[in-house]
Amino acid sequence: MKKIVVGLLIGTLLFSAAPQRLYAVATEDIINDAQITSIRSHCTELQATLNRIRQADTLLRTDRGRIYRAIADKLMVPLNQRIASNKLDGSDLVATTAKYNAEYQLFFDAYRTYDVSLAATLAIDCTKQPTTFYDKLAIARNDRSKLHDSSVKLIGLAKQYRTQFDMFKASATTDNKKEQN
Repeated sequence: MKKIVVGLLIGTLLFSAAPQRLYAVATEDIINDAQITSIRSHCTELQATLNRIRQADTLLRTDRGRIYRAIADKLMVPLNQRIASNKLDGSDLVATTAKYNAEYQLFFDAYRTYDVSLAATLAIDCTKQPTTFYDKLAIARNDRSKLHDSSVKLIGLAKQYRTQFDMFKASATTDNKKEQN
Protein backbone atom coordinates (compact mmCIF):
# COMPACT_ATOMS: atom_id res chain seq x y z
CA MET A 1 0.00 0.00 0.00
CA LYS A 2 2.88 2.30 0.85
CA LYS A 3 4.41 1.87 -2.61
CA ILE A 4 1.10 2.64 -4.27
CA VAL A 5 0.71 5.89 -2.32
CA VAL A 6 4.29 6.92 -3.06
CA GLY A 7 3.90 6.01 -6.72
CA LEU A 8 0.66 7.92 -7.05
CA LEU A 9 2.08 10.96 -5.33
CA ILE A 10 5.22 10.99 -7.48
CA GLY A 11 3.18 10.29 -10.61
CA THR A 12 0.75 13.07 -9.85
CA LEU A 13 3.42 15.57 -9.02
CA LEU A 14 6.08 14.80 -11.60
CA PHE A 15 4.38 13.27 -14.59
CA SER A 16 0.98 14.88 -14.90
CA ALA A 17 1.16 17.43 -17.64
CA ALA A 18 -2.14 19.23 -17.83
CA PRO A 19 -1.11 22.08 -20.17
CA GLN A 20 -3.37 24.65 -18.55
CA ARG A 21 -1.64 24.04 -15.20
CA LEU A 22 1.97 23.81 -16.33
CA TYR A 23 2.67 27.52 -16.27
CA ALA A 24 0.62 28.36 -13.21
CA VAL A 25 2.51 26.31 -10.66
CA ALA A 26 2.55 28.95 -7.95
CA THR A 27 -1.05 30.10 -8.26
CA GLU A 28 -3.07 26.97 -9.01
CA ASP A 29 -1.07 24.10 -7.50
CA ILE A 30 -1.94 24.62 -3.88
CA ILE A 31 -0.98 21.79 -1.58
CA ASN A 32 -3.60 20.50 0.84
CA ASP A 33 -3.19 19.08 4.35
CA ALA A 34 -3.52 15.46 3.19
CA GLN A 35 -0.71 15.95 0.69
CA ILE A 36 1.49 17.59 3.33
CA THR A 37 0.94 14.64 5.64
CA SER A 38 1.61 12.17 2.84
CA ILE A 39 4.82 13.93 1.80
CA ARG A 40 6.08 14.00 5.38
CA SER A 41 5.28 10.36 6.03
CA HIS A 42 6.73 9.11 2.73
CA CYS A 43 9.63 11.54 2.40
CA THR A 44 12.36 8.90 2.22
CA GLU A 45 10.51 6.88 -0.42
CA LEU A 46 9.74 10.01 -2.45
CA GLN A 47 13.36 11.07 -2.48
CA ALA A 48 14.55 7.56 -3.34
CA THR A 49 12.10 7.42 -6.24
CA LEU A 50 13.19 10.85 -7.46
CA ASN A 51 16.83 9.77 -7.29
CA ARG A 52 16.04 6.73 -9.45
CA ILE A 53 14.15 8.93 -11.91
CA ARG A 54 17.08 11.35 -12.02
CA GLN A 55 19.54 8.53 -12.73
CA ALA A 56 17.32 7.04 -15.43
CA ASP A 57 16.73 10.44 -17.02
CA THR A 58 20.46 11.15 -17.04
CA LEU A 59 21.15 7.94 -18.93
CA LEU A 60 18.25 8.55 -21.28
CA ARG A 61 19.34 12.13 -21.97
CA THR A 62 22.88 11.01 -22.66
CA ASP A 63 21.75 8.30 -25.07
CA ARG A 64 19.20 10.51 -26.79
CA GLY A 65 21.62 13.41 -26.90
CA ARG A 66 24.19 11.25 -28.69
CA ILE A 67 21.61 10.02 -31.16
CA TYR A 68 20.33 13.55 -31.82
CA ARG A 69 23.89 14.84 -32.31
CA ALA A 70 24.76 11.93 -34.60
CA ILE A 71 21.75 12.68 -36.79
CA ALA A 72 23.01 16.21 -37.34
CA ASP A 73 26.76 15.59 -37.39
CA LYS A 74 26.90 12.31 -39.30
CA LEU A 75 23.88 12.60 -41.55
CA MET A 76 22.51 16.08 -42.11
CA VAL A 77 25.69 18.14 -42.30
CA PRO A 78 27.70 15.75 -44.54
CA LEU A 79 24.72 15.28 -46.86
CA ASN A 80 24.17 19.04 -47.08
CA GLN A 81 27.87 19.51 -47.88
CA ARG A 82 27.74 16.87 -50.57
CA ILE A 83 24.67 18.42 -52.15
CA ALA A 84 26.32 21.86 -52.09
CA SER A 85 29.59 20.53 -53.53
CA ASN A 86 27.61 19.11 -56.46
CA LYS A 87 26.07 22.55 -56.96
CA LEU A 88 22.55 21.33 -56.29
CA ASP A 89 19.83 23.26 -54.45
CA GLY A 90 19.43 21.78 -51.00
CA SER A 91 18.30 24.99 -49.33
CA ASP A 92 15.29 23.32 -47.66
CA LEU A 93 17.56 20.68 -46.18
CA VAL A 94 20.02 23.30 -44.93
CA ALA A 95 17.19 25.32 -43.35
CA THR A 96 15.84 22.24 -41.59
CA THR A 97 19.33 21.37 -40.36
CA ALA A 98 19.68 24.87 -38.91
CA LYS A 99 16.32 24.52 -37.13
CA TYR A 100 17.34 21.08 -35.90
CA ASN A 101 20.64 22.37 -34.48
CA ALA A 102 18.86 25.29 -32.78
CA GLU A 103 16.31 22.90 -31.25
CA TYR A 104 19.11 20.59 -30.12
CA GLN A 105 20.60 23.49 -28.16
CA LEU A 106 17.18 24.12 -26.60
CA PHE A 107 16.97 20.41 -25.72
CA PHE A 108 20.40 20.53 -24.12
CA ASP A 109 19.55 23.68 -22.15
CA ALA A 110 16.16 22.28 -21.12
CA TYR A 111 17.84 19.18 -19.77
CA ARG A 112 20.25 21.25 -17.69
CA THR A 113 17.38 23.33 -16.32
CA TYR A 114 15.40 20.19 -15.50
CA ASP A 115 18.37 18.54 -13.82
CA VAL A 116 19.05 21.63 -11.69
CA SER A 117 15.39 21.88 -10.64
CA LEU A 118 15.26 18.17 -9.78
CA ALA A 119 18.50 18.48 -7.78
CA ALA A 120 17.01 21.46 -5.93
CA THR A 121 13.96 19.35 -5.12
CA LEU A 122 16.10 16.53 -3.82
CA ALA A 123 18.07 18.94 -1.61
CA ILE A 124 14.96 19.82 0.37
CA ASP A 125 14.15 17.93 3.56
CA CYS A 126 10.55 17.07 2.76
CA THR A 127 9.76 16.14 6.38
CA LYS A 128 10.53 19.72 7.46
CA GLN A 129 9.51 21.61 4.32
CA PRO A 130 6.79 19.64 2.53
CA THR A 131 5.27 22.67 0.81
CA THR A 132 8.63 23.82 -0.55
CA PHE A 133 9.31 20.25 -1.69
CA TYR A 134 5.91 20.15 -3.43
CA ASP A 135 6.51 23.50 -5.15
CA LYS A 136 10.01 22.52 -6.32
CA LEU A 137 8.68 19.21 -7.57
CA ALA A 138 6.00 21.03 -9.56
CA ILE A 139 8.71 23.19 -11.14
CA ALA A 140 10.75 20.08 -11.98
CA ARG A 141 7.66 18.54 -13.57
CA ASN A 142 7.21 21.64 -15.70
CA ASP A 143 10.89 21.59 -16.72
CA ARG A 144 10.63 17.89 -17.58
CA SER A 145 7.63 18.65 -19.77
CA LYS A 146 9.64 21.29 -21.65
CA LEU A 147 12.43 18.75 -22.14
CA HIS A 148 9.93 16.26 -23.55
CA ASP A 149 8.48 18.90 -25.89
CA SER A 150 11.95 19.70 -27.21
CA SER A 151 12.65 16.01 -27.80
CA VAL A 152 9.40 15.68 -29.75
CA LYS A 153 10.36 18.72 -31.87
CA LEU A 154 13.76 17.19 -32.65
CA ILE A 155 12.12 13.97 -33.81
CA GLY A 156 9.69 15.99 -35.93
CA LEU A 157 12.53 17.94 -37.54
CA ALA A 158 14.40 14.71 -38.32
CA LYS A 159 11.26 13.36 -40.00
CA GLN A 160 10.84 16.64 -41.88
CA TYR A 161 14.44 16.38 -43.09
CA ARG A 162 13.77 12.83 -44.29
CA THR A 163 10.67 13.94 -46.18
CA GLN A 164 12.55 16.85 -47.74
CA PHE A 165 15.40 14.55 -48.70
CA ASP A 166 12.99 12.12 -50.37
CA MET A 167 11.50 15.01 -52.35
CA PHE A 168 15.00 16.28 -53.22
CA LYS A 169 16.04 12.81 -54.34
CA ALA A 170 12.94 12.39 -56.50
CA SER A 171 13.48 15.80 -58.06
CA ALA A 172 17.17 15.15 -58.71
CA THR A 173 16.39 11.76 -60.26
CA THR A 174 13.75 13.32 -62.52
CA ASP A 175 16.11 16.15 -63.53
CA ASN A 176 18.90 13.64 -64.25
CA LYS A 177 16.61 11.57 -66.49
CA LYS A 178 15.57 14.67 -68.43
CA GLU A 179 19.22 15.59 -69.02
CA GLN A 180 19.99 12.09 -70.33
CA ASN A 181 17.17 12.27 -72.89
